Amino acid sequence: MTPYEQRLPGIASAWTGSTKGTVRGHAMIARVESQADLAAFKGKMKDAILLLDAPQDVEPEWEHVDRRTSLEDLMTPVAPREGQFSDADRQAMMERRRVQRELANALTSMAESEGALGILRISGADDGVIRGGGNGSRVKGDPEGLPQVVIPREQYNQIWRNVTGGTPVELELLVTNRFYEDDLQSYNTLAELPGTDKAGEYIMMGGHLDSWHYGTGASDNAAGSVVMMEAIRILKTLGLKPRRTVRIALWSGEEQGLLGSRAWVANHPDMNPRISAYVNVDNGTGKVRGIWDQSNERAIPVFEQILWPFRDLGVVAVKHGNTGGTDHLSFDAAGIPGFNFIQDPIEYGLNVHHTNLDNFDHLQIEDLKQAAVVVAATVYALAQRDEMMPRKGDRPVSN
Repeated sequence: MTPYEQRLPGIASAWTGSTKGTVRGHAMIARVESQADLAAFKGKMKDAILLLDAPQDVEPEWEHVDRRTSLEDLMTPVAPREGQFSDADRQAMMERRRVQRELANALTSMAESEGALGILRISGADDGVIRGGGNGSRVKGDPEGLPQVVIPREQYNQIWRNVTGGTPVELELLVTNRFYEDDLQSYNTLAELPGTDKAGEYIMMGGHLDSWHYGTGASDNAAGSVVMMEAIRILKTLGLKPRRTVRIALWSGEEQGLLGSRAWVANHPDMNPRISAYVNVDNGTGKVRGIWDQSNERAIPVFEQILWPFRDLGVVAVKHGNTGGTDHLSFDAAGIPGFNFIQDPIEYGLNVHHTNLDNFDHLQIEDLKQAAVVVAATVYALAQRDEMMPRKGDRPVSN
């Protein structure tokens, strides 16, 4: 940065292009809200490195966020959400997003054609942590586009302030990415423990095996994967013979929209009526504190009975409500009872989720052991029940 120099930490977004060696260019703010804004940048982008995001305030942690979930929070019912979107509101929001994507794509295409050198994106986390995602889906034959690098908020804001204040900022950028195109398929990994008298029915358990490249994916979601692997190992080591077949699935493509689990459910419609329940772990390294009923109230007494013996391990809540964002939704959408365990947050949402800190050092091994025991017991109990897990559309049989 003129007249000073400093090293700028950053990580390339997924599916982004590479620079042609080390390039040097000037920082340019390129925020667009309309086609008129787009036209204003025409002919001005040569050798520019673009800042596409607005700066973000960096706030201290004024109120401490608990790393463990309090008993009060676990036992408090979830309040109904206020101000639900109407269909018209949802359509309007989707249209705004579509317009924004088109503007962003048009801007980057114009920038590339005019000789811009790259793009800077602001981190989604504070305190020097780099949280990012991808540069959009990419299929074989598509252009890689401009290199895109996520940098910490503090450095991004500093560059923004200097540019807007009239102080030129020069940046050097080196991005070397490689795309592996020999096999563009993603693969799910499945195994099973055969059942006995109800072997044609299934209890499924899983988590996703894919992760973002910012860290090593330890909390998201090697943690959930290893919990499920350890749970099935426990069942096998104990020599248990479940009535229903227990199938473990480690999904791929979850981070791009539950692709692996959605594809598996869609490709196996014959399995739908035979899957009693699917349970999932995908919220970091924290111990299990309960499970969501996924708005299936008839599942609550089943889980309360199963989890009661683990209250001394902190498993106290079967909560009514929906929780989203992971692979149980693929099953729930198909009418199969799908559930996600409640976990202590630890540092998951603060500075680990999708960041460069998502590595082994942030795992709590004792918590993962507890989770594996609880999952193993839950799955075995579900496999032993006389009845299938009740589904949302089921009605109690009256005498």
